[in-house]
Amino acid sequence: LLLARLNKTSPDNIVMMGVGEPLLNYNNLEKALDTICDPAGIGVAQRRITISTSGWSPGIRSLAAHGKQWNLAVSLHAPDDKTRALLIPDPFRRDIKDILTACRQHREATGRLLTIEYVLLAGINDSPEQAQRFARLAGDAKAKVNLIPYNKGRGAFERPSREAIKRFENALKTIHIPVTTRVEKGFQANAA
Repeated sequence: LLLARLNKTSPDNIVMMGVGEPLLNYNNLEKALDTICDPAGIGVAQRRITISTSGWSPGIRSLAAHGKQWNLAVSLHAPDDKTRALLIPDPFRRDIKDILTACRQHREATGRLLTIEYVLLAGINDSPEQAQRFARLAGDAKAKVNLIPYNKGRGAFERPSREAIKRFENALKTIHIPVTTRVEKGFQANAA
């Protein structure tokens, strides 16, 4: 907001993410976004706001009930619950079927396209079989997909090979799933 004020512009989009699960704080999130969208507030159009979630389905259902045209991005990271259990903490993990049912309710209430985020982890969720299963899941959900190759830091995971990333992406493209693969800068310096 400070930079927008200095440049005499308004923010052109807002993504609610990176400070915990926004849908676990739904009431305050709703109030904040209503204020951000209010012409007397910041005046950002509803369609220029994205809420990123790890799939907290009760919150997704609340968003659907609210009916605002906010975009929804769900970090799924797996085509099945067993693999997803390795990546998402127990108290906050919901079954994929429950998540996608809530996402369908959101789409029906708002008309907004779902984005599924999928971090590719070598040997965990990047196999050809997982790519095929995930492609079917994304197709059934009528979602677009954002593939995010893992950036190796001090974590226990590894980044998939370029070939594995391309193979996964092609599995989605083959059945006409809109997909982008995130391009990051600074990877060689562990700064991506």
